[in-house]
Amino acid sequence: MANFNKEKLVNYIGLISFFILISLFLCVFFLYFISHSLIGVSDSDRYFMKIAYEEAELTPESEPAKVGAILVLDGKIVSRAHNDVKAKKDWRNHAEMLAINDALNILRTSHFNKIKGNVTLYTTYEPCPMCEGFIVGTRVPRVIVGREKKIEDLFKRNFIGHILYRLNERGGLTKEKCFVK
Repeated sequence: MANFNKEKLVNYIGLISFFILISLFLCVFFLYFISHSLIGVSDSDRYFMKIAYEEAELTPESEPAKVGAILVLDGKIVSRAHNDVKAKKDWRNHAEMLAINDALNILRTSHFNKIKGNVTLYTTYEPCPMCEGFIVGTRVPRVIVGREKKIEDLFKRNFIGHILYRLNERGGLTKEKCFVK
C-alpha cells in the first residue's frame, strides 16, 4: 500500500509540474501577444498613425529610411517630424527625436511625466536603440509603432532595454506598409 501512495504522489508531482510549465508558457505567450497586438489600439490611434505615415512621405529621397513621427497630447498634435539625417548632416535627426524635442520645447518641460494629460508618440517604424533610449529617457508614457521589428531581431541585437517600454506600447497597426529601404 505504501508503494501505491508513493506512485500516486510521484504522478501528482509530475502532473503539477507539467501544469506549472504550461502555465508559465501561456503567461509568456500572453505577454508577448499583448505587447504585439492591436489590443488597446483605438480609432484615434489609427487616425494619428495615418498622419504619421503622411509625415513619413515628406522624408527626403536621400534618406535610407522614410520614418514619420508625431507626438499627441490629449488628442491634439503637439509636434511632427520625419527623418532628416543626411540633409542636415546630423545623425541625431531621426523622426522620433525631432518630434520629442519639438514637443518638449513647445510644452516647456524636460520630461513628459511632468505633463498632465495623455501623451502618445506615434512612429511609423520601430525606433532604433538611440531613439528608444531617448523615448525612455524623456519618459514618453505610450508609444504606438506602425511597423515592428521581429522580436528575434531585437534579441539578436541585444535590445534588452527595448523590452522594458515595449509592454506599454501597442504596435503593428499597418504591418503591410513600410518605407524602410
